[in-house]
Amino acid sequence: MEQLGFLYDTTRCVGCKACQVACKEKNKLGTGDFFRRVDTMFDATSGKKVHFSGACNHCKDPACVAVCPTGAMYIAADGTVQHNDELCVGCGRCVHHCPYGAPSLNKVTGYAQKCDSCAALRQAGQDPVCVAACPTRALRFGPLKEFQGEKGVVPSDTLSFLPPAARTSPSFLLRRKTDTPPVSAGGASCGSPAVQPHKEYGAFRRDTDQRFLILGGGVAAVSAAKAIRARNATAAIRMVSCEDRLPYCRPMLSKGLLGSFSEDRYPVVSLQWLEENNIALTLGRTVSTLDSAAHTVTLDDGTKIPFDKCIYALGARCFVPPISGHEKVGVFTLRCDTDLRAIRRQMLTASHAAVIGGGITGLELAWELKKAGLHVTVLEMAPVLMGRLLDEQSSQYLRRCIEAAGVDVVTGVQIKALEGGSAVESILLEDGRVFPAELVVLSTGFRANIDVAAQAGLNVGRAITVTAAMETSCPDIYACGDCTDRSMSTWMQSVRQGETAGANAAGDTLEFHAEPEPAMVHTAGISLLSIGDMGKHPDKVYRLVYAAAQEDAGRFAVNPKAVQRQGTYYALCFHDDHMVGATLIGDLGSMLLIQDAVRQQWSEAQFFEAAERKGIMIHAQ
Repeated sequence: MEQLGFLYDTTRCVGCKACQVACKEKNKLGTGDFFRRVDTMFDATSGKKVHFSGACNHCKDPACVAVCPTGAMYIAADGTVQHNDELCVGCGRCVHHCPYGAPSLNKVTGYAQKCDSCAALRQAGQDPVCVAACPTRALRFGPLKEFQGEKGVVPSDTLSFLPPAARTSPSFLLRRKTDTPPVSAGGASCGSPAVQPHKEYGAFRRDTDQRFLILGGGVAAVSAAKAIRARNATAAIRMVSCEDRLPYCRPMLSKGLLGSFSEDRYPVVSLQWLEENNIALTLGRTVSTLDSAAHTVTLDDGTKIPFDKCIYALGARCFVPPISGHEKVGVFTLRCDTDLRAIRRQMLTASHAAVIGGGITGLELAWELKKAGLHVTVLEMAPVLMGRLLDEQSSQYLRRCIEAAGVDVVTGVQIKALEGGSAVESILLEDGRVFPAELVVLSTGFRANIDVAAQAGLNVGRAITVTAAMETSCPDIYACGDCTDRSMSTWMQSVRQGETAGANAAGDTLEFHAEPEPAMVHTAGISLLSIGDMGKHPDKVYRLVYAAAQEDAGRFAVNPKAVQRQGTYYALCFHDDHMVGATLIGDLGSMLLIQDAVRQQWSEAQFFEAAERKGIMIHAQ
């Protein structure tokens, strides 16, 4: 299908706002919310004021899709960018990072919302409502290739207040009085879009009556089930989860859910999908024993389940350090939604909170507690925050951002005890300092769930030993996710490991090879991305380059009140003149560029040249 998009004719628009009004009425938008907005802007290119009607530009390389952690923002088959409310958790990343300010958060539901180019109307053979309402035909919607050959049609960024088109390749063109030639058919906005988040599987198929048993209810387990069913339509597939609800997006527990938590907000698979694909799901049961020789699993209620192939995806558990008083009321870990519900209940009576641990989960949760009105202190035993991922300068920059947002940070601490009666009241450090806290969260790392695997005779160390095919040391048993020795505890790696394990269990031949995956943090009103090696190997010589890019505050934004324009801090790590790691703090709109640079190990010159071609003006410091 041809790439679809908007053509806006500046020579016809009279600024009447009929498109804006029709859009607000059709989508029942409240005061201050826009899917399309009309404004009069100064265009430095022509030196004149012009009327401009802006909406979601349905970009070919959309920043909203790149930063969405759940796949709620995705590219449809026709190239338009669509939103799935069922997957949205309201984290706001799309709002912060769209260079056009198109998405906003619905004030009632908390979900992200934006123009969908009136997909339902188009399916019925009608124009988008903004196009239909325009009295001067200044707006059109259709195949971009048809627009590109017309006279006077130019890229969107010929208007000075719009971002460089190379940044996200918007499906949006202009007609204006200019000597600029028409956009060529090979321009940045054409071509077939990558369809997300659908996974294309290979041609391997083998329908059997085998019994596949998947232990675990996380994303690795779900990915394994999907990979098996994609290759085997008749096999019996059963999943066993210790939790009492459908599998969900576990990383989202610390990302914006304290204020708008509900159990149906962040699923990774629906009951309908499970039923349609004939996948049995046993909830609320733990695995007691795994008999690798007899090919059976026994649950905690005595149920014995036979299998032909088993996928071990029991994940990890929170590590609780041996701190005196850790068993007191008001002390929590955060690994599942029952933990989150308990923390929410404690928030009702607490005024001071402390998070022990300055990693991703700890920092995100600290910000959620701060937004809920508590006085929050982060206590980190290491000298810096996120020391495993960040260089020292970047860590200090992050700390200043967090402290400026009102969260106290104390590093290099040794905790002596959690004090109080039956409930925690304060935290005592070894140096005598005391911090009041009626709510304490231990965010001190994870340990792989390997007890059942070890009892079954699988080779284990700190985690389960697996091959690149995700095979364990026992025939017909595979492992994937946080419980394996190939895990880096990232969401996408768990997805890929689950796909590999499921595919190979079904008879396919895939291999999992780890590649640099980004770690992302959203805290204190800022976003952070770190990928690759930030100078952590003592036997290597590194060179760190620090840079910054500043967003132009004078640009047009569809939702000007919702958009938080911010600059970006860059830390680029080079080894032998190859980029091996990078950190962004601020606007993550260049994250795809950064990931390419690290994965392909570009030189410094290659990176800055590529950034300039994208219209991202990064200045080395």
